[in-house]
Amino acid sequence: MTDEEDIGGEGSWIVASKFVPSKPNINLVDRARLIEKLETGLSAKAIFLVAPAGFGKSTVLCQWFDAQHDAGDIFGWLSLDEADCVPEQFLAYITLSLAEAGGELGQFEAAARNGFPDSRARVVLSSLMRRIGNWPHRCVLILDDMHLAASPEIDGLLDQMIRESPVNFTLVLNSRSTPSVDLPGLVAAGDAIEIGAEQLRLTQAESKEALGVKMEEKVAREIFELTEGWPVAVQLARVQKQAQPDAAFHSGISSSLIASYLTKQVLDTLEPDVREFLLEMSVLEQFNASLADAVRGSRNSLAMLRELEAFDALLVPTDSAGGWTRLHHLVAEYLRENLLAEAPGRAIEIYHAASAWFETEGQLISAVRYARLAEDEALVERLILDGGGWSIILTAGINVMRTLLRLAPEHLVSSSARLMVAKSYLYCKDGKYKEARGLL
Repeated sequence: MTDEEDIGGEGSWIVASKFVPSKPNINLVDRARLIEKLETGLSAKAIFLVAPAGFGKSTVLCQWFDAQHDAGDIFGWLSLDEADCVPEQFLAYITLSLAEAGGELGQFEAAARNGFPDSRARVVLSSLMRRIGNWPHRCVLILDDMHLAASPEIDGLLDQMIRESPVNFTLVLNSRSTPSVDLPGLVAAGDAIEIGAEQLRLTQAESKEALGVKMEEKVAREIFELTEGWPVAVQLARVQKQAQPDAAFHSGISSSLIASYLTKQVLDTLEPDVREFLLEMSVLEQFNASLADAVRGSRNSLAMLRELEAFDALLVPTDSAGGWTRLHHLVAEYLRENLLAEAPGRAIEIYHAASAWFETEGQLISAVRYARLAEDEALVERLILDGGGWSIILTAGINVMRTLLRLAPEHLVSSSARLMVAKSYLYCKDGKYKEARGLL
């Protein structure tokens, strides 16, 4: 991750940018009808936004979050990723997001920064819910991209969080798929509301607003009918029309292919070197000009990013202070498929270069993550051992060690004496003494 602090201190695993939403470059359409539904849902224990990629789930929640952020209530935001599927890390990030939002958590916050060592996840969650129940303010926790952290353990914690929710707490999450909780039962009991794809689609009026005032009425209607109000497809159609005003859309395209079709239309308007830049960036979780230069072996990435500013539907800023951005998920998926088809070995080269760049920057977790993506197990082992092996727990915290060992393949750990010592130490910290003895 990009905001990872240097290895060597408490909380070095914490990524601060996860506590604020990524704001798209595009002019946002006023989704007042959805904001009103979210407001109404605060009387429930949970609000679920469940729809495939590109339906604007995060964008709607970002609008709502911005509107409520200074209203006096506690509004916590947490952007999740695959690393958050471990219960202790998941709970630690939840705690820190609420603390960042102004919640008074005292020793909870201190324990969270250390990854809740020597604690049981369900006990911690129950205590946290009781603490929130004593607050004089309403508390809302927004979990963004819940599907990325999905696991049976996390689903169990979500279920517990909803069941033990105090009257002043509402859980709000968006996901591509429904978590394994009894959502129909919760909705029937009035404990939850669900906002699905059909409600998230743009109306014809919202679609026209998203396209801009300069779009002809006939063209706006044509785009709405073609995209069926799918927000990301509407934005791609707008960019394509701006780049090629006289180009006609093809009718009869299935809704499942419309994003790929429009992405290709937009990419076809770009210069070959800019398209190549996007192809290479598609395999990175996020990037800035420096990382892009490193993996491309060039010095013009900043100029490429500036050239792409007009194509605002393609890029989503993730940390404006550091110049970090990512490709829209659907665009990235389309481009990755193309890169793997055109140059299957290029992705491995990019992963290796990214790992080297993050190692130079002192960001060990990201360096190991890209080494794992490059399927370079020797590099994974070398990075962890060079970072201190088992002593990483002492210098950087228990969650850093958890994350690193989770990234290392099991057979790699079992074939490395030093990694086995590290995992044994971690088992001891978690109170799993039998497992620790077995490894030793």
